[in-house]
Amino acid sequence: MVVQWIARSTALLSCILLLLFVLSGIQETREFPSWSEVIGLAFFPLGVMFGLLLGLKQPTYGGCVAIVSLLAFYSWHVVVSERLPSGPYFAVFSAPAILYLLSGWLANHRAATTL
Repeated sequence: MVVQWIARSTALLSCILLLLFVLSGIQETREFPSWSEVIGLAFFPLGVMFGLLLGLKQPTYGGCVAIVSLLAFYSWHVVVSERLPSGPYFAVFSAPAILYLLSGWLANHRAATTL
């Protein structure tokens, strides 16, 4: 139960910060991104944010969506720029997804032991 609340609170914090980054980027550039950049943005931050928000109700599914989105973003970045993104920031913002998976696993484990 504690892991679930930590996952929820950190996911909300990540989503708020990511939304602020997106809004400030839109305000700063005022131009439409290229189609390649739109694909990257669909994976991170939009896909990750969708997964983290889905995790509020369904932790296992939300965690999976966020992690798959992050992996797709890393794959897209390697294809486009031929290297991994620098820094741990993308993974840090997606870290609540791991807590969602742990929370889901603990809930399933607890339900299985009470039967």
